[in-house]
Amino acid sequence: NPVSLFINGFFESASGFTTTGLSTIFHPEDLPESFVFYRAYILLIGGLSFVYLVMALFYPQRKLAAMKNMIEGAAILKLNQLIITITVIFSLYSVILILIIYLLGGIDLIYSASLIFAAITGGGFVPQSTYLTVNNVTQLMPLIVGMIISALPFAFHYGVFSKQVKARKVSLEIFVFAMIMISSIPILVILEPHLGQQNWFASVFHVVSASTTTGFQFLNLSEFSIESKILLMLLMLIGGCAFSTASGIKIARLIFIFQKLFHR
Repeated sequence: NPVSLFINGFFESASGFTTTGLSTIFHPEDLPESFVFYRAYILLIGGLSFVYLVMALFYPQRKLAAMKNMIEGAAILKLNQLIITITVIFSLYSVILILIIYLLGGIDLIYSASLIFAAITGGGFVPQSTYLTVNNVTQLMPLIVGMIISALPFAFHYGVFSKQVKARKVSLEIFVFAMIMISSIPILVILEPHLGQQNWFASVFHVVSASTTTGFQFLNLSEFSIESKILLMLLMLIGGCAFSTASGIKIARLIFIFQKLFHR
């Protein structure tokens, strides 16, 4: 049915460009590798807001002046220079993590790239339905790193590589984000004692996945208690830091709400 094929293809593309991660494909390993890479590539485009970046790169500086306050550090640098730098930084992250997963073995280069693109954009597409398992602890560690990268603000990534921008404003946001994740891990372990010996890693992986709104999972969440589902739901709703590839309310807005509530 041509209409059904078109709708399914449009669905996958929309899910990728919006980094939602929903998919009608249950066995992505059956796809040609070119399709696997395409699914990962559109996540990268959507996660890094490629259309916005292209506009910023080619718009005259006078038209971008009003946008300088949107990204911390843009007031110091030309906005297009900042965005180019951020793109280079994320490319560097991607290459390093892709090589790590590839060298760990068990998956080819295209699949490695697909996993990392999904992780650093908070997308959730997987190239292989059996890859995310509790037995793959070593291979899943780079994904945890990628997911955390996706939830940190762009200003932080720029500040790591440059002395021109001191990202003081994002320090509190990152601290709160870290505290929320760290405190949620033992809570999930207590709520789900049946996870056994792997409960700590499973808790770390799923708390990070929820907090960064990535959607990676290897546990059957339908078997979780109501309390665990509420915890993960709250983490998803809060999301990552502002001006990151993560979704959700964002930590910065959460801090702002609390500041307004307690400074009346």
